[in-house]
Amino acid sequence: MVTINAFLQAELEPFYNQLMRQLQGVDVVCIQEAPPDWAIKDSILNEYYKVACESQIKDRGNERMTTLLLRTSPWKFTDCTEFRTELCGTPRVSQLVTFTRGVIKIRIGNLHLCGGKYDEETIWESSVKELKTIKQETVTQLSDADIILGDFNSVRNPLAKSGYVEYMKDLGWNNAKIVAWNMSPFQKLTSMGYKRVNYNEPTSTFGETPDSIWYKGMRPLSITGIDMGAQDMIASDHNGICVEFRLN
Repeated sequence: MVTINAFLQAELEPFYNQLMRQLQGVDVVCIQEAPPDWAIKDSILNEYYKVACESQIKDRGNERMTTLLLRTSPWKFTDCTEFRTELCGTPRVSQLVTFTRGVIKIRIGNLHLCGGKYDEETIWESSVKELKTIKQETVTQLSDADIILGDFNSVRNPLAKSGYVEYMKDLGWNNAKIVAWNMSPFQKLTSMGYKRVNYNEPTSTFGETPDSIWYKGMRPLSITGIDMGAQDMIASDHNGICVEFRLN
């Protein structure tokens, strides 16, 4: 299981080549800000992976979410449900993708939460309660998932990041709003019984870890990073996370 944000490099050959070198036969790859279907089919990824689900809000923006399945995987794609944001200033879409292997079923929520400079420049006047509701919207929509993963646009322990706090306060945020904006999706997941995969290495070009994987009803066997050269934006501005799970 892999989560990776492709960002601006989504349609560039270095992204495909670097990702392919890192995957090592992973069954499912969830991509945020993903390449279009046709670009994946023209890339090296197409030799080993097929698009299980591609989601895009064509009438409200062009961000794309894609879930790939290894062509030789014993898992079979069975269903994909899409959810749109109603509260975020930037239109976003998430996926609840279902895979089966015999009688076993697993549901994976692929998300990219509200956040980033375009939202944070405009939404800071909202109340703490409103900010929590905005950040928890998509997490709540995906509450039937066994795994929820992606780019949460959230910083863990945000007040410990002096540069981040300074940036947010320059936009008009106070400490209470900064904490609510960053911690509320994680608090919601915890309250719903999810556990966070213990991966704390930086995944973004800013040295933070906005990407994470949450789960319930299973156990992580191995946790590794997907090196996309995020610090230098060689293949993406995000590194990914790879987890092998054992089902209970």
